[in-house]
Amino acid sequence: MKKNILYSLLTIAVLITTGCESLDTTQFDQNSTGNNDGKLDSKYVLLPALKLDNGQSADVVIGQPDMTSGAGVGPAGSELGPYSNASVLNGKLFLQSYGFNRILAFNQIPKVSGADADYVIGQPDFLSSGSGNDNTDLNAPLGTSITPSNYASKYSSRLVVAELANHRVSIFNAVPTSSGAASDVVVGQSDFNVPPITTCTAVNLQNPYDVTTTNDGKMIIADTGHNRILIYNAIPTENGAAADIVLGQNDFTSSCAPVMAPGGLFMPSGLWSDGRRLVVVDSGHHRVLIWNKFPTTNGVAADIVLGQSTFMNFAPNDDDQDGGADLEPSARTLQFPFMGVFSNGQQLFIADSSNNRVLVWNKFPTQNFQEADRVLGQNDFMSLGGGLPTAFSFNFPTGITQYKKDLIISDTNNNRHLVFSGN
Repeated sequence: MKKNILYSLLTIAVLITTGCESLDTTQFDQNSTGNNDGKLDSKYVLLPALKLDNGQSADVVIGQPDMTSGAGVGPAGSELGPYSNASVLNGKLFLQSYGFNRILAFNQIPKVSGADADYVIGQPDFLSSGSGNDNTDLNAPLGTSITPSNYASKYSSRLVVAELANHRVSIFNAVPTSSGAASDVVVGQSDFNVPPITTCTAVNLQNPYDVTTTNDGKMIIADTGHNRILIYNAIPTENGAAADIVLGQNDFTSSCAPVMAPGGLFMPSGLWSDGRRLVVVDSGHHRVLIWNKFPTTNGVAADIVLGQSTFMNFAPNDDDQDGGADLEPSARTLQFPFMGVFSNGQQLFIADSSNNRVLVWNKFPTQNFQEADRVLGQNDFMSLGGGLPTAFSFNFPTGITQYKKDLIISDTNNNRHLVFSGN
C-alpha cells in the first residue's frame, strides 16, 4: 500500500533513536476500561451529533473543481498536502496546505465545489509558495487550532500553527483577517528567524505535527519527532516558553525514544481535547489513546486504547488479537491513523488513514478495542479503498472537523477537502 511521504521520512528519523524505554505503569490495570461512564455532561456537548450513513457521499469539494478531478482550481483555491483538522471561527474556515506553505482562509464554508479562498496566511499573496522562518512565513504547516473566543481576557481568539520544518509552533495573538499577517509568539524555538534547535528538552520541538487548545486555555502539542505530547497550562505569551507536562515519556530530557507502554507513544500525530478528556493518535503503534481525565502529571498512562486489543499490541489491523498484522480491516482495527481525530462531545471521529477511511463512534468510547458504528470512505468495514477520487472515497484522510452540521475531512493524497452534511 502506498505510504505517505511524511510517514516514511519521519519513521526513518525516529528509528535512528536508540531503543524503546519503559514508563512507570504502576497506576495501570491492563484489563481496566477506565472511569468514563459514558454519561454526557451538557457542558462538554460542543456540537450536535451527526446522522451519517456508511459510504455516504460528500456534498462539496474544496481544492478541486468537482468530485473526480485532481488538477486543482487555480492559485486561490488549490491545495497541496492538506493535512490535519481544519479550523473554524464564527463560520470562517481555515485550511492548511503543507506543500504550498500556507493556510487558506474562507470567509464562509463553501457551499459549491471549487471555491476560491478570500485571503492567505503564511504568504503575501496566492501566487507565492516559498518557505521561511520569519514571523510572516510558514514552513510545512500542519496542525492548526483557534482558541475558543471565551478564553482569556487579553485576547478574544488566537490562531496557533504547528510548523514541521521550522520545528516550532507559531501563535497569532489575533486571528488574521488579511493576507501576509505576522505571528506574535513562537514556541519550540527561542525566537523567529533563528536556526532551529531540536534537542530533547522542555523547550525545544522536533517535527511537531499537531497543536490544539482547550476551553480553559491549555495548549497541547504533538511533538512527533520526540515521541511525546507537551502540555502548556496556559497558552504562552513569550517566545521559547517551557512546557508544564509531558506524556509519552517520564520526563522532559532523559529520552525521546519510542515507548511501548500504556502511556508510551511512537510518532503521535493528532490531538483532541475538551479540557476534561484527551485523545491522542499514536500513529506508530496503529492505535488511539484516550485519557478520561485530563493529565496533570508526567508520563501518566491512558485509560482506553482503540485499534488494539491491549496496550501492548501494536500491529496494524490486528483483529485476531494475536500481535500480528491482518490483511483486512474491521470495525475495531486501525492501520496508521494519522492526525485526524475529532469529537463533538458525543461522537468520536478518527481518520484511519492507511485504510483510507474515517471511523465514527456514535457514543464516546468507554472500552478498549471498541467497535466503530459508522464508516466513511468505504461501503463497509472490510474494504481498503483508495485510488482515484470519487464523491465518497478517500486516499489517506488526515483531518476531521465539524461546524454545525457540516463534517469537513482532509483527503490528503487527493489534495482536497470534502464537506459532508450530517442531517
